[in-house]
Amino acid sequence: MKQCVFSVDVEDWFHILDLPNTPKLGEWPALHSDVVKNTRRMLAHLPTA
Repeated sequence: MKQCVFSVDVEDWFHILDLPNTPKLGEWPALHSDVVKNTRRMLAHLPTA
């Protein structure tokens, strides 16, 4: 039986090319995050065993 491995790196990233209005690293915890919602949406499209 052939097997396939699929890996995805999921993270929040609020850095946008060092624009003047880019949030400082210390501000990131207070920023809105969609990583959990979007990860669940992505996983819903994958087949289950």
